[in-house]
Formats: sequence, C-alpha cells, structure tokens
Amino acid sequence: MQINLTHTYLISVHPRWASSFFLSHNPKTIELRKGSFGTCLKPGDNIAIYATLPTAELLGIVRILKRQSLTVDRLWQASQQGKLAKVSRPQFNAYTNFT
Repeated sequence: MQINLTHTYLISVHPRWASSFFLSHNPKTIELRKGSFGTCLKPGDNIAIYATLPTAELLGIVRILKRQSLTVDRLWQASQQGKLAKVSRPQFNAYTNFT
C-alpha cells in the first residue's frame, strides 16, 4: 500500500492575478515565483490563494499538477508568452529583471 502525503501552502498574490486563477473561462494556470518556495512543491499539493489588499481575503485553493524550474527564456515559452500566467511581456520582464 502506497500513501501519498500532500501539503497545503498559503501564498499571497496581488488581487489582479489572484482572481484570475478562478476565472470560469481561460483561468491562470502558471504562478511565477522567485526564490526557493517552489522547490518544496509536489504534484497533488494544494495552494491556498490569498488576495492581498485591498481585497484581503482567501479566494480559493488550487492543486499543483507540475512544478518546473526553468530559465527565464524557457519560462516565457512555457507560459505561452505569458498567456498562462496572465502577464504581459513588460510585466514578465519587470518581475524577472530580464530585459
């Protein structure tokens, strides 16, 4: 018998991007994170999405399907040029400090 342990993590996300996880049509499916947070994630884990001020509320929970650590160029391609992360190229560049 195999026991799969999953974890639930809480992250805070700007309301603009937090709410896009829960769109009924074409939801956000990639979350961009700097640092080492993602290294602990495994498929099946859950992330509770907290929208920061001015919303200041827990919007819901999403399940991790896959975690990848990619170079900036590969991340832009994997996000379908920002479509899956709901960011424009200038927003992506500003976040990743890549110009």
